[in-house]
Amino acid sequence: MLQHKKFGVFGLAICTVAVSLLIPWAFHMGGRLTPLYWWGTGILVARSGTYPLYVLMYPTMERANGLQGWASLCTARNTVLPLEVNGRFRGGWWTLNHAAMELGLFETQDPRGALFDPSTRGSIDLFGSWSGPELILDDRAEHLGNFRSGLRIEHASVTLKWGSKSDFKTACSNISNIATSR
Repeated sequence: MLQHKKFGVFGLAICTVAVSLLIPWAFHMGGRLTPLYWWGTGILVARSGTYPLYVLMYPTMERANGLQGWASLCTARNTVLPLEVNGRFRGGWWTLNHAAMELGLFETQDPRGALFDPSTRGSIDLFGSWSGPELILDDRAEHLGNFRSGLRIEHASVTLKWGSKSDFKTACSNISNIATSR
């Protein structure tokens, strides 16, 4: 039994080394050492108002230079819209600093909606790059985010910084200037 545990730790160490050689950027997101995951917060500023945003992302093995994860967008005091994250980058290998980033934030769907009408899924497409510890993104005025709730996100920009889910929850509970257009 003891040998099995040693092999498990040894196997984990080998896997960690292999991943760090294949996708070293996953350990260097946002100008800091990351354990394959990066999470951060920011205030999404749009024509319709300001919205606290929390993003957690990690490498996807489905495609090279890909990211996936989930996000939370505060649409009213203590009201959170869950989102899925899909993204990719160009120009980074060891680190993502200054790498061109594209992030899509997609409204989650119940299985029935995904099967019968996937077009009803609202989304926001954001583009930008890392600048040290900040991920600076905007929508390039290319896509209007229309959500099932009636929320419309247009002319959006956000600067994400390393931050916790509790930082996001505090911002969401204290937000006072959210004005949604329907």
